[in-house]
Amino acid sequence: MKILKSLFFLLLIVYFSTIAVCTTVETDENSGVELEKVTGIDKVVLLHKLYNDNRYSNLTQANNYALEALDIAQNIENDSLIAESYYRIGLSYYYMDYWSLAIDNFLLAIESDYGKSSPLFTSRCSNNIGICYEYLGKYPKAAAYYFKSVDASEKNGDSLLVAKTQLNIGMLYIRMWEYNKSIKILKTSIVGLKKFNDTLDIISAYHNLFIAEGRLKNVNITKTYFEKALSMALSRNDSLKISDIQVDYGNLLYSWGRYSEAGKHLKRGLNYTDSTNVATYYYIRFSIGKNEMDIGNLDKAGLLMTEAYEKLKEYDTKTWLTGILLNLSRLYAKQNKIELSYKYMEKAMDHERMLFDKEKLKSISEIEIKYETEKKEQILAIQKLQIKSQKRTIFFVVIIAIVFAVALGFVLLLIKKIKLTNKNLFERNKELTNRWEKLKVCDIPEKGDKKSNIIYKSISEIMNNEQLFTNPELSVDMVSKIISSNSKYVSRAIKEKTGMNFNSYINTHRIEEAKKILLNPVQKSWSLDAVAEKCGFNNPTTFYISFKKYTGLTPATYRNIN
Repeated sequence: MKILKSLFFLLLIVYFSTIAVCTTVETDENSGVELEKVTGIDKVVLLHKLYNDNRYSNLTQANNYALEALDIAQNIENDSLIAESYYRIGLSYYYMDYWSLAIDNFLLAIESDYGKSSPLFTSRCSNNIGICYEYLGKYPKAAAYYFKSVDASEKNGDSLLVAKTQLNIGMLYIRMWEYNKSIKILKTSIVGLKKFNDTLDIISAYHNLFIAEGRLKNVNITKTYFEKALSMALSRNDSLKISDIQVDYGNLLYSWGRYSEAGKHLKRGLNYTDSTNVATYYYIRFSIGKNEMDIGNLDKAGLLMTEAYEKLKEYDTKTWLTGILLNLSRLYAKQNKIELSYKYMEKAMDHERMLFDKEKLKSISEIEIKYETEKKEQILAIQKLQIKSQKRTIFFVVIIAIVFAVALGFVLLLIKKIKLTNKNLFERNKELTNRWEKLKVCDIPEKGDKKSNIIYKSISEIMNNEQLFTNPELSVDMVSKIISSNSKYVSRAIKEKTGMNFNSYINTHRIEEAKKILLNPVQKSWSLDAVAEKCGFNNPTTFYISFKKYTGLTPATYRNIN
């Protein structure tokens, strides 16, 4: 009887699957026939409908429909259909992760007469452009288009879209470390979202509010917003949201040094995570391991972090591997396993370089390398400089000796000058190398609870984990506020640990970042203005002067000789 029932259900499945396939084939054939029958505007409208029907099931085919629609719309010079076609092409590239191509098409849609006359259309396109720029790491441009979307939505009277876009801006400000701005606009967003009872986005707004307040170390306010977000997520029984909220709050507690509480929330987040979601599940286990390491449970931490690393590597989850490798390096350093510590540090650097080579920088990731050294690259650069200088010297000596024998004295003087220059360059680069090596040694926590050690550890962590030095407006007061100290203690801690003042300390990080970019095969094509901006310099002139001061070479010369 059981066998007959199984056969019956199997036949039903086959029957309905056959009907579904036949229906799909028939629909595709009917669409093809219908396309052959229509022309002009009717054909473009039909192609747009087919695009919408295929956008989620067959993105490549959908994009082909949009491209064909654009061609016809341009031939019949219908501006509104041209704009709509560009918009759909932009969406296709957006879903394909081709952010720059998506932006180009959204801009063409906005710049059309139709786009200029339609606030709703402008709002949709601008919001998508903002998202694309955010993925590309171009945060100021992303913010500009988000605000353009808000303006257009307000003109169109679309209060819900205004509130949703404000939520995007709030999250963007967190990425930009503009926590006060984030808090202000997220609160405004919540007011708008509540009018439409948009529960899911309200949860996201509270979620990001407690992250922003937590980064400012407003402990009580952070807890209040955390509890609001968690309560709403629990009422929806939204496991994914509950897990994200618990984990983010746990990570904030970890950053405050409240390891015991952090561990509880991280474990709760893990309980709400589906283990089939490998990336999230094992990243949370890694976070628990990192927390255990700082509590002092090194063996348990090693098991958790090693397991997370192996699983995420197995499933080709590249995003978090650098951070995991660096923390494994830190774990082995705590266990006095120095060779293993260096081994995992090298793995972290190799992995980051691999991402640059293979991913072609589809989006600019925030570099997590904490203990990176440029010693080998610096030695190689000095050797190349010496070889080029020696070749140039020999060339001048031979030519001038043959043609202008009487100028022998001048040649000897020139040789002496070149050697002196090389020596000075060598000394400058050696000094910078020693300074950078000193900073890395300083990054290793000392035993004891000396106040300057604790303060310097906090400074080093935010510099290396968050690359705070890339903020051109960075000041000792800003750093003091972030680590809840004061400028006098911050300056003293840096001076005691490194022998440098605050500006020299920050510029050392910026110059090292610039040298890395200038030597990177993928980033070699960047303009010097872009390098200066990426490294945190206010303007290219300041970058040029600082680089020359520290290395003895201009940025262009340094890049060209390598």
